[in-house]
Amino acid sequence: MKRIGEHRLDTILDQSKLPYYLILAPLLGAVIGLFAVQEDPVLLLIGFFLSVRFIIFNNAKVLPIIIMISVFFADWLSAIGLIPYSFTWLPDLALLIFSMKVVLQQIQEPKRIRTSIDLPLFVFIFWGLISMVLNHQSPFNMFFSLRQMLKFSLMFYLLVYINFDEQFIKRLNKLLIFLIIIQVPTALIKMTVHGRTEFAIGTYANFGGGMTPVLTLFVDSVCLGLYLFHNQNFKYILFMLYFQLFYYACPKRIYPVFAMIVGAFLLLKAGSKQRKKLVPLIPVLILGLALVIYVNPDWGQIFTNPSQTMHWATSYTYQKNDEVTSGRTAVAELVIKTLLKKPLKLLFGFGPGTMTESFSQNKEQLHETLSIYYGLTDFVIISMEYGIIGTLIFLWLLLSVYRMNNTFFIKTRDPYWKALSFGYKGIIFTCLISIFYTPIFRLDLSGFLFWFGGGIIYTMGHQHGIFNNTKQ
Repeated sequence: MKRIGEHRLDTILDQSKLPYYLILAPLLGAVIGLFAVQEDPVLLLIGFFLSVRFIIFNNAKVLPIIIMISVFFADWLSAIGLIPYSFTWLPDLALLIFSMKVVLQQIQEPKRIRTSIDLPLFVFIFWGLISMVLNHQSPFNMFFSLRQMLKFSLMFYLLVYINFDEQFIKRLNKLLIFLIIIQVPTALIKMTVHGRTEFAIGTYANFGGGMTPVLTLFVDSVCLGLYLFHNQNFKYILFMLYFQLFYYACPKRIYPVFAMIVGAFLLLKAGSKQRKKLVPLIPVLILGLALVIYVNPDWGQIFTNPSQTMHWATSYTYQKNDEVTSGRTAVAELVIKTLLKKPLKLLFGFGPGTMTESFSQNKEQLHETLSIYYGLTDFVIISMEYGIIGTLIFLWLLLSVYRMNNTFFIKTRDPYWKALSFGYKGIIFTCLISIFYTPIFRLDLSGFLFWFGGGIIYTMGHQHGIFNNTKQ
């Protein structure tokens, strides 16, 4: 009987993978040599990935873990100088290697899995190609536009095609919970140094509070789902209250408005039977609301002066800066007026990549070209790049994800997955309304969580017989 170590060695030295290793080893040696001579951190990143590729092709489970951890840490660690800037491409390269793994798997055992998002995703990309041709845009600009907006849609398909077992996906969920838990103390400690500013956020970035209300609502949605559909354990409510400290460290004015909208949506979707489970929590919710108003006095205006609340949440967006449009509302108004001037631009936009910062186009060039200084949201970017038709197609894509999840929610009998599916409804809805607030799908963390959620829901639906659209 072979010892465990010998078994692992035989697996690593699998003869069927020998051609890949014979290519990998010289490449790795060349990269190490170039790094030793040039000391280029990009080469260090390439060398790192050539190394882990050896592990990944023997154990695909390593890759989603690498992607998840890099999404939560790479940008921040790079910004504070602990790792080279090139490591911020970690999720992209990991997705690339993941894709290579799936392609090789398809070559060996071909199969086609049809999902409800295939058609809208294809139509959106095809519409982008038409817009690119009509606007004489570079294919590279379109690539960078799609990369920023849809790169984590690859995560959805990779999870579906690799078809990880349920126990491993639950372990991934536990890792995700751990990474989310540590955001709160990290933000609070940062707050003691920087105050309640946009520096007082978690580990996913060094600056920028746009994700604060979004991530908080993600957590609220999942906690509510677990309480209503998994079991009425008070720990889920306590965790929801615990995560409000994350918002406290970096408060954003839109959160109370979004919280009421998303909360009303989820209560509507929960049904009367599940809503009754919240009755015993009314005293706790009142106490929690009183505490939130105490630490954030402006919340009180929601009840005493709703009109002032809306003005407070949007007034700053009408600022101007040296005749350059500044702020979300002002930018949205400018985009609508700009598109209405030219019917062709209204339909097809100015071309993919027009609003996307890349190697060939920096922020200053964007401002000079379109007179926009601040306030880029997904609505603004997609409308300008793909036109109103492209925006509607993208909304069709989001609706397809929601319908897929809703089918799973209705048909699954597993309380754990039904609870997470209900929470995912809140995540989808939060992303939908957030396209008017921030470039939600261009932020690595929110983009990853959205498509990772969709991927595991479809994978579980496929394994449980809810989705069965496989062709060998």
